[in-house]
Amino acid sequence: MSIQLTKPKSLIDLSSSAILVNVRTTVWTGTQTDDEVSDEITALKNTDRDAGKFAKHLLAGDPQHKKLVNHRQTVRNWFKRRTYAWAGQWGILPVVNYPTFNEEYKALETKLIELREDFLNAYPNKVSDMAFKLNGMFRREDYPTVEELRNKFTMRLYTAEVPQGDFRVQIAHDLAEDLTNHFNKQAQSTIDNMLNQQVNQLVEVMQSISHTCGENVVEREDGSLKVTRGRLHTETLKKALAYCDTFKAFNPAGDTRLDAIRIELERVLTGVDMDELKKNDSTRAYVKAEVDDILSKFGFGN
Repeated sequence: MSIQLTKPKSLIDLSSSAILVNVRTTVWTGTQTDDEVSDEITALKNTDRDAGKFAKHLLAGDPQHKKLVNHRQTVRNWFKRRTYAWAGQWGILPVVNYPTFNEEYKALETKLIELREDFLNAYPNKVSDMAFKLNGMFRREDYPTVEELRNKFTMRLYTAEVPQGDFRVQIAHDLAEDLTNHFNKQAQSTIDNMLNQQVNQLVEVMQSISHTCGENVVEREDGSLKVTRGRLHTETLKKALAYCDTFKAFNPAGDTRLDAIRIELERVLTGVDMDELKKNDSTRAYVKAEVDDILSKFGFGN
C-alpha cells in the first residue's frame, strides 16, 4: 500500500514568511606553529615531543590585524541578533526584515573591505618589522603574499528557501507517517524556539524602557535625597517599535500572547517623542507605568 504525504502546515508557513540565511566569514589568524622551537622547548623541559606545540604570533598583536579579527566577531554577533537559529550556521530570517538585513550586511562588508585594504597597504612594512621582532624565529615563508591575504579576509552571504522536502513521492504508509511526524516535530521545535526568542526580545526591551524611565532615589550622608534618572536611548525605542513591526508580519506560531503583547506595546509607544520623553517627567512616568503594566499583565513583572 502506498500513500501520498501532505506538507506540514508549519513548514508551509515558514517557507512563505521566512528565508534561510548564512553569512560565512574568513580571517587569517596570523599564527603559525614552529616545529623547530617546539622541539627546542620539549627538549629543554625533557618532555615528550608531542606534549606541546609552540605557536608564533606572526604580527605580534598588530592593531590593524586585531580590528579585522574583531570585525569577524562583530559580524557573528550581528547575525545572531538578526536571525533565529535553524541548523548549524544557518539562521532563519523573517522576509519582512530582509531589506534591513541586506542593507546592514552591505555596510559590514564595506567595513571589512576598508579594514582589509588599510591593513594590506601597510602589510609589507609590517612583515619587515617582524623580521626584527621575531629575530631568530622569523621565517619569510610563514607570511602569505598580499594577494593571498586578500582572499583570506572575506564575507559571503548565502540564502536558501526553507526546505519542505518532496512529499509527492509514493511511499509505504508506515514510512509516510514517520516522515510526517519527523518534519512536523522539526518545524514545530524551530517555531517554539523562535517564539521564545520573540517573547524574550519584547520583554527585554520593555524592561530596558521601564528601567530608563524610572528614578533612583539615594539618601546622602546629610540626610538629603539625591534623585537620578536613567539614560534614555533613541535606539531602544526604535528597537521596540521594530520588534512590533516585525512580529506583526512574522508570527509563525500564531501565538495570541505574542500578538497581544505586541499590540499593547505598540499602543504605548506610538507617537511618543524622544525629546519629550527625556524632558517631561509625566511622560516618562506614563510610559514606565504602561510598560510595567504590560509586563505584569503577561507574567513578567518583578
